Amino acid sequence: MWFFKKRTFIFILIICFTFLSCNKNSDKQNRIYLKDNLTWAPCTQNSLVEEIKGNKNAFTEFKKFDENTINEVKKTTMDFIWLKAEFKITNELKNKNLGFVVPFVYFADKVWLNNVFIGEHGQFPPNFFPNKYQSQYCFISKDIVNQEETNTLYIKLFVKGDAKIDTKMFISTQKDAYNYSERLNFYNSKIFMFFEGGMVCAFILFFLLYLLADRKSYYLYVALLNLATIPFISAFYSTELLGFTTMSYATYMKFAYFFSCYFITYFYELFLASFLHYKYPKKQHIARISILFFEIVVTAVMYTYEQLMTLSTIVIPFCFIQIVIASTIIIVKKAKSRDLKRVILLMRLFTVILITIGLDLIFHGICKIQTIPLFTLFGWQATIIGFIIILVVRLSTLFSQNKTLTGNLKKEVAKKTVELQQINQNLKSEQEKIQQDLQIAGKIQHKFLPKLYQKISGWEISVFYSPLIEVSGDFFDLYIKQNKLKGFSIFDVSGHGLPASLVTMLSKHVISDIFYEDLQFFDSASGILMDVNELIIKRKGSIDNYMTGLLFKITDENTLQFANAGHPYPLLYKKETGEIIDLLPSKEVPQYGAIGIKDVEVSFVDTSFQMQSGDMLFCFTDGITEMRNAQNQDLGVDGLKEFIKNNIHLSIPELVFEFKRFQTEYSKDTQLQDDTTVMIVKKD
Repeated sequence: MWFFKKRTFIFILIICFTFLSCNKNSDKQNRIYLKDNLTWAPCTQNSLVEEIKGNKNAFTEFKKFDENTINEVKKTTMDFIWLKAEFKITNELKNKNLGFVVPFVYFADKVWLNNVFIGEHGQFPPNFFPNKYQSQYCFISKDIVNQEETNTLYIKLFVKGDAKIDTKMFISTQKDAYNYSERLNFYNSKIFMFFEGGMVCAFILFFLLYLLADRKSYYLYVALLNLATIPFISAFYSTELLGFTTMSYATYMKFAYFFSCYFITYFYELFLASFLHYKYPKKQHIARISILFFEIVVTAVMYTYEQLMTLSTIVIPFCFIQIVIASTIIIVKKAKSRDLKRVILLMRLFTVILITIGLDLIFHGICKIQTIPLFTLFGWQATIIGFIIILVVRLSTLFSQNKTLTGNLKKEVAKKTVELQQINQNLKSEQEKIQQDLQIAGKIQHKFLPKLYQKISGWEISVFYSPLIEVSGDFFDLYIKQNKLKGFSIFDVSGHGLPASLVTMLSKHVISDIFYEDLQFFDSASGILMDVNELIIKRKGSIDNYMTGLLFKITDENTLQFANAGHPYPLLYKKETGEIIDLLPSKEVPQYGAIGIKDVEVSFVDTSFQMQSGDMLFCFTDGITEMRNAQNQDLGVDGLKEFIKNNIHLSIPELVFEFKRFQTEYSKDTQLQDDTTVMIVKKD
């Protein structure tokens, strides 16, 4: 777990780099800072800048404004204040288009220069929403600037008794001011859009793992924890978001801030308990759900923003207390159990986020620096990365365990095979019991087979599968790796009934293992069949059944390679020409032999071919070509070609259905003699 020891150091380096990059500004020496001559006075919503200029007695006298007087602003009973600054243009900035920047203003503002309106940020009541976490930038045309005389800047600010103002406002060149403002907006706001995208990806990842892996509940809770965090992060770019909706800011805060915090707390507790194998007592579980419900109801009935902010002083600390209490109880109880390693792992995992919470308390809480981002959100991203790393390690362990289980499964299959052979001998004297057990065996065999219809990575596959009785000597398989089709096969075990079905189950497992094992060594289809033949002979022992078959390997997007072990050759329909081709091997290398015959030499030959979009491959067992009509005539390969030609316009599922109907009609006056399987593979 070296990652957790070095992660903190790397994260600190990133933060330091961020600060260095934020201070980089080539035009900094030309800025006119307004902090030293900034004054303020309370006002009403309807007051105008013209009134200030024309009638100074209409307003309270402007007073000096700095960081020490911010508390006085907060205590004002007025909802609005004026900020005023007077300045002269330096020689370096004369006759240039300029820009005005306020690094941070909370809530909303409007700006005038020399009685000319130059910009606004956020929106005043009644449709209020703040410009929270956004740097203020206003373009100043050189035409409205007094190049020699004093310039007067007025800012009308909606404070609502909760003013947060960065006095390091300045005027500079248009380029310098704009770049500085955009850089602040990126680190304080827009970067969190990327973080939110990361949360969405993390939610999808862990939710899919929960559904497709081993259904571990903490995967689900991590997914839901990320989902609950998504609206909370949106608060950092709410100015852009609220511009696309009619939702009030108070309503938005209910969902983005309050409800999100409630569910983050709730899902965190569930994750912690699940990860550390802690089961909440029933009373505690009911209490937690009741608290969540109560918090949601109380917040929902809050109407105004002021009410919500009052509520936040209670419920948000309460959520934090919930997390601390739950973490303490669970970790203390589990620290003395066999889950100690998990406890240590979890504590390491949350190291970074605890550090970032401390940094936010220092910079944002104590130092009141509003122009730097919240480090906690960076820490949360690092924590998510940690979860993913833990996941990778865990999955690696699971793969190792699965390999061991596969070996045990092979032994179990061999054991069950012997047991089924003994059952087969005993069932010969009891026909009724035979039928019953055959039905059970048929269900087991069907579970070993893939779905009869699938669409996989550019391929559409459908199978017409018709056993003569409940169990079959035919089988087919698809070989899929990383959601891509790597190959497929169709085999026909000699005979039919229970003995043949036993060999099919054994053989399917063997072939699948060898295919995936040989795949990593880039073995050919014929090489895979040779390995299959050797292992089948060894595994089936004294069983007389042998099998024929086709094994296909997809070598690239359009190229397939197959080897034939005594099986009917496949047919290829070419959409471009409309012809049906027999895929016969080259006569230069002899091909002979089947699979599973001891002390008999075999030769399997690789044949490669191309499939384009719309082409269809037909693989079949001899049960379809050997079925007979009322005149005792076999359908044969020519008859099969004729059927395909007449029905090639149908979709794959419709074509399979037509095969079923055709079999019933063609052999209605005769008795089928063998299992029937037709695999149709179409290139999308």
